[in-house]
Amino acid sequence: MRPAFFYEPKVFEGTVEILYAGKLSTAKGVPWLLKSLGRIKDRPFRLHLAGSSTGRELETCLALAQALGEKGRFTG
Repeated sequence: MRPAFFYEPKVFEGTVEILYAGKLSTAKGVPWLLKSLGRIKDRPFRLHLAGSSTGRELETCLALAQALGEKGRFTG
């Protein structure tokens, strides 16, 4: 018999919506997040990026977000 604090996992059959709101910077781990999400091929997700940055960090984050195609949206 299972203890009472265990539960049966639920099956989710939809698109996972992910929101990042904050500064688009290396210090915040945004490039790492974008690269990691780019490796996910078998699960449907959509990333919404909301934030700002400048210079090289902005260019890097935008390029990585664009590489996600339909799965990545930058709202500024």
